[in-house]
Amino acid sequence: MRLFEYKCGVPEEPLDRYEPGGYHPVRLHDVFAGGRYKVIHKLGHGSYSTTWIARDSMLSRNVALKITVAEASSPNNRERRVLQALSEPKTTLQSDRMHIMQLLDDFQHHGPNGVHDCLVFELLGPSVASVVEKQCTGDRLPGHVARKACKELGLALAVLHRQEVGHGDIHTGNLAFCVPGLDSISEDKLFEIYGVPKTGSVTRADGGSLRSGVPDYLVWSASCPASGLNLAESYVKLIDFGESFFSYEKSKALHTPLALRAPEVLFDEEYDFRVDCWGFACAIFELIVGYPPFTGIMAKKEDILQQIADMIGEPPEKWQPKWKVLPKWDQIYDEDPVYNLEQWLDLTYFDDGKRIDFTREDIKQVARMIRELLQWCPSERSSVSEVLANEWFQDC
Repeated sequence: MRLFEYKCGVPEEPLDRYEPGGYHPVRLHDVFAGGRYKVIHKLGHGSYSTTWIARDSMLSRNVALKITVAEASSPNNRERRVLQALSEPKTTLQSDRMHIMQLLDDFQHHGPNGVHDCLVFELLGPSVASVVEKQCTGDRLPGHVARKACKELGLALAVLHRQEVGHGDIHTGNLAFCVPGLDSISEDKLFEIYGVPKTGSVTRADGGSLRSGVPDYLVWSASCPASGLNLAESYVKLIDFGESFFSYEKSKALHTPLALRAPEVLFDEEYDFRVDCWGFACAIFELIVGYPPFTGIMAKKEDILQQIADMIGEPPEKWQPKWKVLPKWDQIYDEDPVYNLEQWLDLTYFDDGKRIDFTREDIKQVARMIRELLQWCPSERSSVSEVLANEWFQDC
């Protein structure tokens, strides 16, 4: 079935997957797990799953319900198994896990298109990326909040890496602020925060009847508003473990945003949990500056590798054969100056019109930490725990 055969009553919202074998659309007020979870709003959707706000009738709380498409569901769901392993008391203390999204429940739903993995998570607030976009002056977090968020991300990664688990998709969109009491408010109060669910009708362009399995309406994704969030008293949690992996069990490829991929992933080489060290460096840069160190707009793999080489030097000998055959920018026609890591961090942080909360000495310390993590070879990168020991983190 071709999606363009249908039209939606409200513009600019993509259709969910309706092709055979894909995701069977969920309606508002649908119930799951024998009636325990009732869908009340839509949080968002990706290529292989949709996440809803649901009400847990057994424990009278609001939760996030992630439903995976049938074709991507499996009894060996790695995201579920990773989070279960991280939550085992024998491996980590509860206090150690306070910056990792909590898996509350999991079950499988048998629908008309197959069996769907369903994961139930605590309901968290907006992502760091959305808070920066909607609330922050100068498009960056206040300095003390940024420093604290860097440390909390590091604490979360340290827990993963002690068990040789990789997250695989580190960026500020996968860091969420915790909003106290969000799980316990009433449905009416929740709608005051997120807005009443917005729907749009689905009709056939030719006026014919909808096929079986196609909904008569779609639900627009809601987002927790950033305004009113007390950043000084909030803390962040690492979310979305869809790309996570055990050291002994990895996917063939990671789907981290291109500009944030570690060199070994860009070169299609073997990788391990130390891809997160590279991601941690990029996240520190973005949390401090307001945007990532490398530009991914309209970029190809070779463009990102060129940016990395400009910033930290050319790749080591083992990757030179692959590096030499990649197309390169023509420096003759490129009038933009080339900056190394320390120069680029200083230039972008002390940009005119931007919020300035750190001293130049602070930024030099940040540059040294990032430099320890941004190493071509994974074996040469500092561990997250080593970076957390830096005195820059001690007072936050």
